[in-house]
Amino acid sequence: MGDPGPDMPADFSDNLRALSRLMEQWSGTPLDSAGVLRRLNPGGSRTPLFWIFNSKREPERLAAALGPDQPLIYGRSLHMIVPEASLKLDVGRRLAAHYADALRPAVGDGLLCVGANCQGTSIAMEVVRRLNRERPVVPALAFINARPGDRLDLPKLLFYGEEDPQSDPFREDPDAASRGFGPHRREVLSGVSHGGYFEVGTVERVAAGLRSYFDEVESASAMRNDARSPTTG
Repeated sequence: MGDPGPDMPADFSDNLRALSRLMEQWSGTPLDSAGVLRRLNPGGSRTPLFWIFNSKREPERLAAALGPDQPLIYGRSLHMIVPEASLKLDVGRRLAAHYADALRPAVGDGLLCVGANCQGTSIAMEVVRRLNRERPVVPALAFINARPGDRLDLPKLLFYGEEDPQSDPFREDPDAASRGFGPHRREVLSGVSHGGYFEVGTVERVAAGLRSYFDEVESASAMRNDARSPTTG
């Protein structure tokens, strides 16, 4: 998965310009001056979903599968852009900061669900940390092919492919994976191999799982808030 991109210099302003050039023809309305944060399905009434993708076709297909009532705000990972592992961590944090700063005015006082696939996971996690510093903006997460790392104690939906065992840490050590992720639900998509999560016939299953899971989390959160509210009478 992912489009090839140019090697990016260490200076983040150069990184951002390179990412901007790469995404110049991507779909959606830009939400930042660089054009690396974009929105599809802008008229939807559901809680917006922010997702970090790897290639141009992925947001288009997921937005269509989710339906027009689901706003999708998206960015791109550093896949095939920053090849040096030593630079990815720092550049990823800077990119996460850029995404978070641009997302705040778009979200306002509302909520935002967050997700990513593959290499975008660590960037998405840092976006959530930044957004949730002042108030609980993000109630739930969803990832494709994620591996346990820095734990966030938020509910998360984890997608893996039945034919993609190398990307599924639960097949290596289910107990360690469960501990590493914290609260989660794992969904294994039958017949899906690596790179196939946004193919027709599969992306619809991903979209249905996302809608159902986020509805469930938000409903449970609303019930907890109602239970905490003082009664009058």
